[in-house]
Amino acid sequence: SSDIDVDVPSYPDSPVVRATRPPEAAAAFLTYEYHSGDREMECAMLAFQFAKEAGLVSSVRSSGLVRGVVKLLHLCRFDTEDVRTWMALALANIKKQHAVVSVMSDQEKCMVCILHIYLAHSYLSDDYVPMSAFYKHFFKAYCTTRCVRLALIKLWSLQDYKLGAPEDEVADYVKLLSGW
Repeated sequence: SSDIDVDVPSYPDSPVVRATRPPEAAAAFLTYEYHSGDREMECAMLAFQFAKEAGLVSSVRSSGLVRGVVKLLHLCRFDTEDVRTWMALALANIKKQHAVVSVMSDQEKCMVCILHIYLAHSYLSDDYVPMSAFYKHFFKAYCTTRCVRLALIKLWSLQDYKLGAPEDEVADYVKLLSGW
């Protein structure tokens, strides 16, 4: 069962879900039962390692939201290794913006981390979850769609409109996120 405190996805209209998941996807997300080994544990540990590195572990809500992002990506049948790589790239980019991120509240820092995960996911994946789904499940209670769009552009501009990071740096974060 899920212990995150966000709206449960019920977006069968999403092109990604329509293409990759059966209609019962919303119910699967609700219970998050995979019955395939330790996938839930793997999801939780990946989210925890990311939250720890991003400085979010002091907030249960923030850690839960990161876990929700991982669950959403798994629900859309993205491979764990891909998710780990996206999160590693997100961490590399978050670390580049340490001066900006370090002065944020826990909630704002969490939202920025989720935006970085989204940017990495959409940058590295041909088939990605649309921002509208991320907005609906992680940002709707926090801000408007316009605010999210402006924040994405701001994050992107802070990186000189480059979403990549040195391969060895990303590989180090992948290794770190695998260390459970």
